[in-house]
Amino acid sequence: MMHIFHTSGSILTGSDLGEALLLYANALTTQRHKDTVDMLVVDERGRTAHAAVVIGYGSPVAGFPAKGTGRELVDPDRLDALCRRTRDELMPAGSTSKIGERTLLD
Repeated sequence: MMHIFHTSGSILTGSDLGEALLLYANALTTQRHKDTVDMLVVDERGRTAHAAVVIGYGSPVAGFPAKGTGRELVDPDRLDALCRRTRDELMPAGSTSKIGERTLLD
């Protein structure tokens, strides 16, 4: 699990989801873009929920491992979407690349 701190507060999300969010935030920042991302999170009561997180240029984020937080959140579709968005920021339309959906996390 991972704690993500952003301009509006913090969230607790899965490790892979958190890493993908940080990579996407970095890609947005380098392009001077922003986005709002719907993230799967664990709320204060320990339930799975959703949170909107603004990331990118002018919206700093930081992530830290969260230990002893229970089950790992996994959402393959959301993970693939974040990887795709990161790739699209780094490789604009018309560029060629062999970057796969999840290669960005390896």
